Amino acid sequence: MAPYIISYLHAFGEKSNVTANDAIWVQSLIFAGQGLFMCVGGMVDNYLGPRVTSYLGSILASTGVAISYFSINVSMGLMALTYGFVFGSGVGLAYISPLSAGMKWFPNNKGLVNGIIVGGYGLGAFVFTQVQTRYLNPHNSKINENGYFTDTFVLNHVPNVFLLLGAIYASLQLVGASMLSLPNEVIKEKEKIIDLNNETSIDASYGSVEKILKCDFEESNIKDDIVLYQSFTPKQMLCYRQFYILWFTFFFNIQIVNYVVSMYKSFGQTFIKDDQFLATVGAAAAVFNAVGRIIWGLLIDKFNYKVINNYLVCMLALTAGLCLFMATL
Repeated sequence: MAPYIISYLHAFGEKSNVTANDAIWVQSLIFAGQGLFMCVGGMVDNYLGPRVTSYLGSILASTGVAISYFSINVSMGLMALTYGFVFGSGVGLAYISPLSAGMKWFPNNKGLVNGIIVGGYGLGAFVFTQVQTRYLNPHNSKINENGYFTDTFVLNHVPNVFLLLGAIYASLQLVGASMLSLPNEVIKEKEKIIDLNNETSIDASYGSVEKILKCDFEESNIKDDIVLYQSFTPKQMLCYRQFYILWFTFFFNIQIVNYVVSMYKSFGQTFIKDDQFLATVGAAAAVFNAVGRIIWGLLIDKFNYKVINNYLVCMLALTAGLCLFMATL
């Protein structure tokens, strides 16, 4: 959407000095809103359950997109707030619930289940990149020498596309949220883990892992692990260095993702004038994104997190290096 938004604001906005570089604020605020409200989503999920939490997030996200119909006629800043922060906040609010529910349905395949769920999230770009392009630029109009669309058909359809996307998002999200449920034993909010050594039971709530207790099923000749989960409070979480390592790992890794997602099309238009071809490139990337999430989720079930994460970091570094190399050609 970035080239269309910038072209519209450049043509009709109060300040015509808006450039492609300003588009990165939209994607940045999406990630900011998502990151901030994922914490809120987790807390709301504990009290209201996954279905209601997903409803709330879906409504917020879809509303953010729909009201961009109005904000794009005001300023780039307000546009970044609605299509960026408000939309991202809704995504973050609803993001945790399906992941948490999926892990409770399939506790032995958490990585794969999460990979499939977030793979669907990534695959959405494959569909909606095409929807946006076919709706806004069905005739494959070219940008001008300054990198902006000037075709009146394209520009006049930009505000309306937010209403279209908002309606589609709301419909799909509300249907999906309605299908969310928890296993019967989780609905009781607690699980009982049997201690075979003293024949007592221990109540354990689902949550973040603070300590792991392992017991062998020696009496039944079955070697297995019983894992006890103990939830962290936010204050306790801040006392562990593992939290900071994970937080900063994701913080720095997302910078590459943010830049590529925000700027790939604007950069591509500097030497590729075929808008529908660039949309196809984005759609193909979304397919690899979705498949990659599933594969990495499957691998995380079988290998240590550190090993998988090191591979991911190396691949991101390689991608960044290739981008720098291609820029010199």
